[in-house]
Amino acid sequence: MPLAPQKEERNGILTVGDFAIEILEADNNKRGDLFGRLIQDVFHTLGYEDCVLNLHKSGRELDVTATHRTEDRLLVAECKAKSEKIGGDELNKFAGAVEVERRKSSAPISTYFISLSGYKVTALEQEREAQGRMTLLDGQQVVEELIRGRVIVTRSQAALVAGSCTDLPADARLSKRSMILAHEIGWIWAMFFSVDGEDSLFTLVHADGHRLSLDLVEQVLQSDESHKGIFQQRKYLHPRGLSKGAEENRQEARDEYLSYIARECGEITLEGLPADENLGSRRIRLESLYVPTYVERAYVSGGEEAEEEQVKRIPFAEALSADRHLALLSPPGGGKTTLLKRLAVAYGGFGRRSEVNDALPDENWFPLLIRCRQLGPHVRSPILTSLGSLMNNAERPDLSETFEQLVAQLLKGGEAILLVDGLDEINDPSDRATFAAQLRTFIGTYPQVRVVVTSREAGFRVVSGAMSSVCQLFRISDLSSTGIRKLCSAWHREVVGDSETAGRELAEAVLSNGRVRQLAVNPLLLTTLLLVRRWLGELPSRRSILYGKAIEVLLMTWNTEARAPLDQEEVIPQLAYAAFVMMSNKEQSVSARKLRGILDDARREMPEVLGYARISSGELIERVEDRSSLLVQSGHVAEEGQIRPLFEFKHLTFQEYLAALATVHSYLPQRGEYLSTSEILESRVADASWQQVVPLAASLSSPREAKALVELLMRKTEELGVTERGLYKKADSYPPYDNLLQCLSDEVLIPPVLVREAIDILLRHGTHMANPAVALRKTKFAREIEEIAFAGYEMGNPRERADYSHALAISHIDQHDLHGESLLAAVVSGIGNPDLRTHVVACTTAMHMSFRARRPRGLDEEVVVDSVEDIEAEVSDDEAAVWEEDYLDSGMADEWPELRLSDIPRSDRIAAEVSPLLMSTLLDEEKEERIFPAMWALCWASAFSQFSMDDVCAALMKLIRLLLNHPSSEMRRFSAWTIWSLPLLESNEAFLASFEASFNDEKDAIFALLKEGVAKPGSGADTLSSDIHRAALVITEYLDGPVAEEERHQALRDITESYDKSWARVMLKRFHGETETSEP
Repeated sequence: MPLAPQKEERNGILTVGDFAIEILEADNNKRGDLFGRLIQDVFHTLGYEDCVLNLHKSGRELDVTATHRTEDRLLVAECKAKSEKIGGDELNKFAGAVEVERRKSSAPISTYFISLSGYKVTALEQEREAQGRMTLLDGQQVVEELIRGRVIVTRSQAALVAGSCTDLPADARLSKRSMILAHEIGWIWAMFFSVDGEDSLFTLVHADGHRLSLDLVEQVLQSDESHKGIFQQRKYLHPRGLSKGAEENRQEARDEYLSYIARECGEITLEGLPADENLGSRRIRLESLYVPTYVERAYVSGGEEAEEEQVKRIPFAEALSADRHLALLSPPGGGKTTLLKRLAVAYGGFGRRSEVNDALPDENWFPLLIRCRQLGPHVRSPILTSLGSLMNNAERPDLSETFEQLVAQLLKGGEAILLVDGLDEINDPSDRATFAAQLRTFIGTYPQVRVVVTSREAGFRVVSGAMSSVCQLFRISDLSSTGIRKLCSAWHREVVGDSETAGRELAEAVLSNGRVRQLAVNPLLLTTLLLVRRWLGELPSRRSILYGKAIEVLLMTWNTEARAPLDQEEVIPQLAYAAFVMMSNKEQSVSARKLRGILDDARREMPEVLGYARISSGELIERVEDRSSLLVQSGHVAEEGQIRPLFEFKHLTFQEYLAALATVHSYLPQRGEYLSTSEILESRVADASWQQVVPLAASLSSPREAKALVELLMRKTEELGVTERGLYKKADSYPPYDNLLQCLSDEVLIPPVLVREAIDILLRHGTHMANPAVALRKTKFAREIEEIAFAGYEMGNPRERADYSHALAISHIDQHDLHGESLLAAVVSGIGNPDLRTHVVACTTAMHMSFRARRPRGLDEEVVVDSVEDIEAEVSDDEAAVWEEDYLDSGMADEWPELRLSDIPRSDRIAAEVSPLLMSTLLDEEKEERIFPAMWALCWASAFSQFSMDDVCAALMKLIRLLLNHPSSEMRRFSAWTIWSLPLLESNEAFLASFEASFNDEKDAIFALLKEGVAKPGSGADTLSSDIHRAALVITEYLDGPVAEEERHQALRDITESYDKSWARVMLKRFHGETETSEP
């Protein structure tokens, strides 16, 4: 290992040769944040992502773990920002800790130690003898890595800018000394000039190689004054700015770019959708149809805390205010591009921000919009280069260099908002990863700039490690019923010209049909549905019908007076062939020349279909674009030395539908070799990019082909294995499972026996958090669910019992049309019923009721509400939407044309009429299949129920025995969950007596379980350990001996901080006099 360069300390500054590194912040917390950002940037350049930082209170020490971007390798690092050099003792201590980690990890671990001040000579010699047990980086090497990763420019580049300073004395010489400053505005070079041997002059150069504005210089100097005063006795020199003519060019570039933004983003057109000539030619003002966007937190990997927070919808403006860097995920047509258009216009200085009541932050950000599909040759370039090329889109390439200078100045001051549209539309994964790395570097260079990136989830996974370390992840929420109503009303007002009453009637027609509502939560599909309804006079409910009707209207029936219809028999096979080829090549856009070649290939491959085509491939492209905008020209591309038009399908959704059509009708390359639909798609069913194509193909296929394709999906889903059954959370996806579920949701034509087998597979491989019964409850297959779920429940596999009982309850309620008082009566009469099915349905329904028995925040308990409109009149739109979605997602109601509180009893009625029956079941029943659903219901009902202390004590004895002895981890988890959910005993006397009588011979085993439980808090992903941990904390409150009091108290305090559990705070208050309290 080479010796690190010699270092010295000058006035508390860490110096490395001729470099110095200074974290310009006095506050320890903020200093730690800057240090953490520095370290993350360094390890990003070394190829690591998903950094987890553990910052010490001083703000000068940091522990880091991370994963390598491309290799199966972990990183463990210790980082120091102290002024003194590091000795061998600290290295040895770190090496020992690493060895412990290596024994626990199956993956190889790379070890780094970073000391900005360097190392003692003895430490270096020690590591040289240890033959590379860790990699040592000092301050100079940190700077070199930042330069290599293009986070900062080289010292030579900074020196060129410094040399342009005005008022530079003739005898001044650039000093060998320089400094890297870590400041909240980013990394900064401080360059010194020597006069008469003293470094008395200095200038500041941003990490991007441009000078700072005087306002930013003042910010840096103020930070320095409150910190160490490094520059207080030195004179600042300002690098030369632009000439007057250059400033005028900069203003011209700004004006031209904003004019482009106004043209591109200020209006909504219905290109690619079935609008008539009048409507198709209209450019509708964006704000007239825009519905404020809501988002919900997303997580790269799931967990219990993640799930609880994930379902909370918040206005997008709230997320934008709270976090500088956002990554927004949504499915096709989810509103990603429309949202970015809204932001571009709102911050473009056009005076339109207040036209939508979405509470965007009141800032003067300059909008910079990058459309990833238009990056072309710039996809691997630095982001600043891509931003400079925006003037090409504005048709002023002569202003690109000037615009780049303008942008650099705005970025340094945090005066811009970068909008990156469609990260997933960079089709080559390598290009996408490179662009994401460039974006990560950009954020490191300009940390104050607001950044909003949008992507489909599938396309985001390959870059999630790089992006999630610097961006907060959110999903764009589906349209709520409130949102659907608003869009329908706006549609009628702006497009149809009818009254808002007609719009509300249309909204109720959409919402009253469960299948149509499932489509309408997607803005693109709702808009398409509204346009198709305008022509057909009815609402199609199946996706394949909707897409097919939309394409038929686009090509044939729309605007026949102005444009001759296209022959579907000639056009659709060619478009389907092109869609399939482009998807197979992972292309979303192709040059006009290549597209003509694809269509010519289609004619050669399908002579029986296209042998007498009447229009050339070039004319077909022109007419499809002119008439329907299914295909659109999206830009230009350099090809064989020529600039050619670039074409793409306007909406990926239609490309996917046409590709499905191609597989079904064999509109394919190499058509001479016949393959079935399932054979064509077998290699693609696990490919996320084909996830919409596969179920559409099944819907379009003949019964025989659909059967074969569904059987293929069933086999692929079974191959996943029982051990991976928790995969299907919102954060993750397994395409064969998702495709199988969608096939049944689309009611593909398959035999009943296969339907039942598929439903059973879906129930076994799903989770009760995303139970497939909810997706299937409005299909014609729904009546099969109850029998299948009950048969599965009776088989007695505890691992799958929650999923089966959930599906059983949903199906039973739907099939028997139970609502309001009849639903509550069925629950009361069903709990404890000798018939197992009746009992399970009643208990699981009670669980649902208990979980949902709450009113919107801000709604007075005495206010009577019968419908969504009543709720909206009493509380905010946000609160109404969150509450409404909570009920709609529960799978409890039928179609909910009106959302009535009577369908979910209030908590006081549940406590009085239902909870005592659940407790009796737990105490009196012996069979686990009857105890299980009662336990699950008690987990939620206990929050607002009161039981006698004798019953609670008896229940605890039974639950402790299950926790100790039951062979099933699922039964043990639910036993533990029930223990910590039950009301707390007022004293431990009765408990101790019962415990002695019940477990006299098993004390040692129970005490061992409790000790391990308290010591092992678990995690969101490890729900068994988490629940046992909390159960152990409850039990040890009543027992003397198993766990030290301080250990128990600390664990309780940890839970109140990490889980926000009110019962833990109540325990601390009741038993130990802690001051922190909360209503349970």
